[in-house]
This record gives sequence, structure tokens and C-alpha cells, in this order.
Amino acid sequence: MDEDIPIEQNEAFKRTFDLFDSDGVGSIPRDDLATVMRALGQNPTDEELKEYAEEHDAFDSKLIHYDTFRAIMIKRLTRDNKEKELLDAFRAFDKDNTGSVKCEELRDAFLAFNKDLNEEQVEEMIKDFDDGGLGDISYKEVVRAIVAAQNSPAKGGGKKKGKGKKGKKK
Repeated sequence: MDEDIPIEQNEAFKRTFDLFDSDGVGSIPRDDLATVMRALGQNPTDEELKEYAEEHDAFDSKLIHYDTFRAIMIKRLTRDNKEKELLDAFRAFDKDNTGSVKCEELRDAFLAFNKDLNEEQVEEMIKDFDDGGLGDISYKEVVRAIVAAQNSPAKGGGKKKGKGKKGKKK
């Protein structure tokens, strides 16, 4: 994953981390993680911070070491890039610039480009996202779900707990 992060970005991680590592031991208080991330232009939610701590066993320690911080930042930036790429792809289908796509277009795209999903799975997914049954789906919600699924334990990512759209238990 390191090859995806420019040297300048790695240097910015280190410089910023070091500003908060006041005693120079290579770690910061766990409670400072959000502040350091914000100094790098990120705005993590409390839920995301909890998720990062779980992933990196940071609950057992009151400190975040630089390697852990760097891994968190790389994962976050990679996720943000994936999200942007997916949003850009969906915008190509959004001719009216409404933030939504037709169910049929989404179904066709998923079946054409994702060989891991069968027609029944795609139909179920579309039903989950087409709340009003109007045939239009907010692609921002779809992108968030895709990115969350890619970060799930089955894909080697975070520790998401069996929740579907908008945090509802399935």
C-alpha cells in the first residue's frame, strides 16, 4: 500500500505527528488522534475514531504509535480516493445532475461490472436503496455502502457489525 502514497504525503504525516509527539518517543495520546488527523485536513467522526481504535487494538493502550497513525491515515486516504472514483463514475450516469440514478441503470451497471453479484443480490440491494419505490436511487448512499463493504472484515478492512443502510440492523 505504501507505493500508493507519495513521499510528500508520508513526510507530512511524520511532520504533523511529530508536532504532537511532544516528548519525542514516537507516540501521541490516543485522545489526540482526531486533532492530529484534523491538522492533516481530515475530519474523522467519533464512530470512525472508535473503529480505528478497534482495528489497531488502541483501546488497550492510551498511546497511538506513529506506525499505527500512518496505517490509519493511509487507509483513510485510500478509502477517500475510492469513494471519489466511485462518485465520479456514478456522475457519468447522472445526466440531470440530481444526485440519483435510475434503478435500471444501477442494475445494469452492477451486473455488467461486478461478477461477484448475481441478479437476485442486485435486486435486493436496489430494493434496500430505493426507499420510496420511485425508481431513483441516491448514488452517494450506494457509494458509502460499497466503501463500507470494502472495508468490512470479509474484505480485510474494518470491524463493521452487521448493519445495513443508515445503521439499521438487518
